[in-house]
Amino acid sequence: MQNRSNYPQRHLYIAVSTAQSHVYRSGDAVRGVVRVHPQTRPLRVNITFRGRMKCAITISHGQGSTTYKEKPDFFLHTLELFSSAARSYDITGLGVTQDDRVEIPFEFQFPERSELNPGSLWKKHRSTRFDSEAGGLLPPTYINNMRDSFIEYFLEAKLFSTHRVIPDYEVRCPLTFLPDTPPSILDSWPLAHTNRVLAMQNQRGIWIRTHRLHPDYDPDEGIPNRIKHRLTKHRTTTPFVNFKVDASYPEVLFPGDSIPLTLFLEYVERSKEIPDPPPIYLRHVRVTLRSIARACIPRSSRSDLHDKYTLTTELLNIHYTQGDGLLLFDGLQLCSKKIPIATTPTFQTYGISLEHVVDIQAWLECAKERVRKTLAPQGKLVIVSRPRNPGVERAVPEMRGEQPPALEDDAVPPPYEEQGKNV
Repeated sequence: MQNRSNYPQRHLYIAVSTAQSHVYRSGDAVRGVVRVHPQTRPLRVNITFRGRMKCAITISHGQGSTTYKEKPDFFLHTLELFSSAARSYDITGLGVTQDDRVEIPFEFQFPERSELNPGSLWKKHRSTRFDSEAGGLLPPTYINNMRDSFIEYFLEAKLFSTHRVIPDYEVRCPLTFLPDTPPSILDSWPLAHTNRVLAMQNQRGIWIRTHRLHPDYDPDEGIPNRIKHRLTKHRTTTPFVNFKVDASYPEVLFPGDSIPLTLFLEYVERSKEIPDPPPIYLRHVRVTLRSIARACIPRSSRSDLHDKYTLTTELLNIHYTQGDGLLLFDGLQLCSKKIPIATTPTFQTYGISLEHVVDIQAWLECAKERVRKTLAPQGKLVIVSRPRNPGVERAVPEMRGEQPPALEDDAVPPPYEEQGKNV
């Protein structure tokens, strides 16, 4: 295998003008020099600026396994830096440094969109989850645990000494790229929330049926009465309440942002003997972020090959154990931990896509009856890179609601900033 490692002691070396940890954005210039040792007496020296996706999916079968690979390019730009008719020291005419190297400058520019089509199979097997032709926004540099599927950008220099086509030396310099935030998202601030109305309409609601909802309920009832009420719990004469609970959050956030959550409560129906809506309490809230990477390789004869990798990050896990728990009311606000700063923004391109899903689980209690509810199931979250202008900030809409009638012993819960300190 060709040794393409890039370090200064080699006869061929790429030195970029930025730090190794520099993150390039769309339109940024990629500048530097290719350093060549004159003793190589090169015929040609060139450098290529390349962005591509590499995807490998392994399928197991009875006799073993087969690995299918694809690596379509997003763009491919090549500069011929030096050319000579025969092997000689002509390259020294460009100047020699004190450490006996010839430096040849180069410059490229990071494009904003893909420029090369991936091939006819990709266009034939179209999918809303993957790009199938040129023109899409370039994805960020991406490497994860999904085996051999990743996105890379790099500079590749080649030096030809003994043959004009087959290189004698090759080196690669990896580059880190982060796309700009799409203008459509910047123009839409303040950001809309998830479709909470549709979610509430589609819910059947949570049903609580228990004798403890009755106004004359005795909390000090004995064991015989408890057994009696348990046996008759499902009778139509037993008091009941039906309510809906949902959650919303901004649809678009940056890495490093917290997720502000707004909980909604709607009382749908209750027994006639219940004069006021019964209080509902939060006992436990858990919020997780699932980053789902998908890979696809189209095939001409059979169905496409697919692979998937999921990374789950816990952003909130609070237990309310004191007293009855945290009183739930329409418009209650909570806040998660920060999304990890290293989280890759949402993207889709040839054969690889990354999406983020928020899962919210709530454990509720009403009249000593506990239920577990999934709020905003499968809610998509678009994570985008921060704008270059540090002065641009988003105004997330503040959503508040009125508190239901409180019992005498109930206290209005503090805003979420204070809750976080007490947990």
